[in-house]
Amino acid sequence: AVLSFEAVLQDMTGVIAKDKLEATDIDTKPEESLFYRDLQRTLAEAVEALGDKERLVVSLYYYEELKYSEIAEIMGIGQSRVCQIHTKAMKKLKSSLEEYVRG
Repeated sequence: AVLSFEAVLQDMTGVIAKDKLEATDIDTKPEESLFYRDLQRTLAEAVEALGDKERLVVSLYYYEELKYSEIAEIMGIGQSRVCQIHTKAMKKLKSSLEEYVRG
């Protein structure tokens, strides 16, 4: 059964903030661990700030590890459109992270 765009979007809302903010379990200095947690939070906020379609593409591609063709089927759009949405989302995320690094 093919999932509807609306059903997937509803399931994905907030998944990054809830599931991806856990501290990285690496042997580092406390200030490095704090930096990584802060970076994860900033990235999660940047993803949450994306438009619905952009957030869905990013979530399905990076967190669910789906291919563009699979994402296209779920969303009911062409594979080239998924690629366009992904590119636009990556530009926005890059901009957000550049501001974080500069800030």
